[in-house]
Amino acid sequence: MVTTAGNVYAFNTPFYGSEAGKSLPGPIASIVANGAGYLLAGRDGSVYNFNTPFYGSKAGQKLPAPVIGIAAAG
Repeated sequence: MVTTAGNVYAFNTPFYGSEAGKSLPGPIASIVANGAGYLLAGRDGSVYNFNTPFYGSKAGQKLPAPVIGIAAAG
């Protein structure tokens, strides 16, 4: 479970960290499992990786609308 402030709560599953207590450019919109870890997506397009590869983000770019979710591919 993830909160908009970046807090991640793990229940009977590994915990790899969170963005809690850090200065974020905007609220977190979603979390998704990716391989052996997870990714957090910010409403501004920021992506944060925890125990999983980082492939980039849209942080700092103008988006046509806020991010509302994220999904794992393949």
